[in-house]
Amino acid sequence: MGTARLVLILAFAIGGTSVARAETSDGGSFVSNQLVGQIKTVEPRKQSITVSVNGHDQSYAMGNSTTVFVEGRLGALQDLKAGQDVRAAFDNHNGQRSIRWIEVTPPATKAPQNTAATH
Repeated sequence: MGTARLVLILAFAIGGTSVARAETSDGGSFVSNQLVGQIKTVEPRKQSITVSVNGHDQSYAMGNSTTVFVEGRLGALQDLKAGQDVRAAFDNHNGQRSIRWIEVTPPATKAPQNTAATH
């Protein structure tokens, strides 16, 4: 059996973040972290970003290996702006959170309310 088989052993969601821990058939494991939130600040000189997830702000490092998607195309840290809705995957190594990829998502639109009177 040369192929690694992944078995999901733990998945949960807290607020707008989720964590999934998986195990490979050879006993290895990995953790995948994802978030959905809104950009609070972008600091290009520090290569960092702060994202608000359900009212809790968290800072993340962004490096040359971070992939940025904006409006269906590849982008850069400079394309990210405060107030944009995003989803992202990140790694957490010894308390240092690093974005692997981040995607600007369209703002949620509210359905038009029916203002017609009913009789």
